[in-house]
Amino acid sequence: MLALAVGLMTIALAVVMRFPLWATMLASSLAMLAVSGSLPLFLKAVEGVGRLEYLCLYLAACSISVLVSLYRESGAIDKLSRGLLGVIRQPKLITALVPSVLGALSIPGGALMSAPIVDKMGGELGFNKAQRLFLNIWYRHVIFLVYPLSPTILVASALAGTSVWSIALRTLPSFCAMVLMGYLLVLRGGKRGVEVEACGDLKELMSVSSPLLLAVTLALMFQLYMSQLPRYLAVAAGASAGVLALLILKE
Repeated sequence: MLALAVGLMTIALAVVMRFPLWATMLASSLAMLAVSGSLPLFLKAVEGVGRLEYLCLYLAACSISVLVSLYRESGAIDKLSRGLLGVIRQPKLITALVPSVLGALSIPGGALMSAPIVDKMGGELGFNKAQRLFLNIWYRHVIFLVYPLSPTILVASALAGTSVWSIALRTLPSFCAMVLMGYLLVLRGGKRGVEVEACGDLKELMSVSSPLLLAVTLALMFQLYMSQLPRYLAVAAGASAGVLALLILKE
């Protein structure tokens, strides 16, 4: 409790002194570490930042961020949504799948991007606003349990000292249970026989999703057949290939 109080006081003082946000959070964290007696442990952790494994983790995170940014800036996100709507044509499946796909891309504000689609489909299915909000948030975050390029799994694998694929497989039952839970709690109660107006096609969907699929596939192949590579270098290589593919498609 003392560490928390000191941290809050540090934040308040930094705000009064108009410190930048990053400096405020850093000062608060260091103050809490010092008061709680955990500063030596933190300094020991910092010493390991330069290890090859962590450098590869940073490279993987940066590569994924570039891929995500390109999807957003190039307008590929909109094409991906249109392609899903045009190909699937099942309102309930679209309502669950679109937030998951955008969640896989870890786009800041991604829940807002999928909200119009979920709102439209959910409205036609007869869901109220609270139910539509639930579906959008629930299915956006469920994918984090198994998607191997998600920051959540990358960090967890680094802390646990195991591969991202091992964690994804271990969390697969939880993922399936949560998908089913979302269906039973809300999605099952939607109207039947609702039709979706086509606004995309399979060709567009395959084209715009190919960089993402390439990134995941290559990351898996590198890790399976080139195990001598550092663990996260395989993920970085896959994401980089996805970036290159998206740049080629953009041209």
